[in-house]
Amino acid sequence: MQSARLTYRNMCVQDADELFKLTNDYETAYWCGWTRDLTVSDTRRRIAHDWGLRPYWFLVIRKCDGKIIGCISLDERKVDSYEIGYFLGKNYRGKGYMMEAIDAVSSFAFDILGANILWCGYFDGNERSRIVQTKCGFIPHHVEPNAYVGAYNETRKEFVTIKRRKENI
Repeated sequence: MQSARLTYRNMCVQDADELFKLTNDYETAYWCGWTRDLTVSDTRRRIAHDWGLRPYWFLVIRKCDGKIIGCISLDERKVDSYEIGYFLGKNYRGKGYMMEAIDAVSSFAFDILGANILWCGYFDGNERSRIVQTKCGFIPHHVEPNAYVGAYNETRKEFVTIKRRKENI
């Protein structure tokens, strides 16, 4: 899959060295709700036993230099709906990359997978994700006031957003 500035592909354990540079960041891990990787082996394990086994978990790669700059995923919620998850390395934020990636993956979900609804969300305080989701056409659905985040053994307020398939008229 491709978009104007990015390509997307499934990940494999050979990507661990480059992906570790992103998963090692505390802020990225915190907003995603998982613990940061402390070693390349942690990232390799995460790919081998979780991320790499999921069919619609994609690396986000810049075309201009081939660098892995993030990850975007689709997880099926029910027959015609998927949840989008994503993260972007801190050095690549504020450049429109994630909006481009969400638009590409949304099109894939609607056009190829037959989704009717896409779900997304962000934790209270994560303004970047709120803005990205809004710009990508996601609208507020509901608030989970006490979403449990197991990696940190805490609850957070989570804002859940949706985007519906546009009908051809």
